[in-house]
Amino acid sequence: MFNNLRVSTRLIGSFSLLVVLMLVINSLSISSATSVHDQMVDITGLRMTAISTLEKIRGLANWTSPVSISTPTGVC
Repeated sequence: MFNNLRVSTRLIGSFSLLVVLMLVINSLSISSATSVHDQMVDITGLRMTAISTLEKIRGLANWTSPVSISTPTGVC
């Protein structure tokens, strides 16, 4: 099938195919990078704020009613 084509036609076709594949891979990588960025914004903006607030509440709860932790004698 490809034996009937001239060398220049085969070269143009193969380079065109490579350019199309590179464009597809580039668009997929941009899409993945955007998805990762959105997930990082969600983690750092929303979830870390909630975790920080919970740690403050836990610290206040421990401050108002401290729990004494004692270890048995002779145990390290």
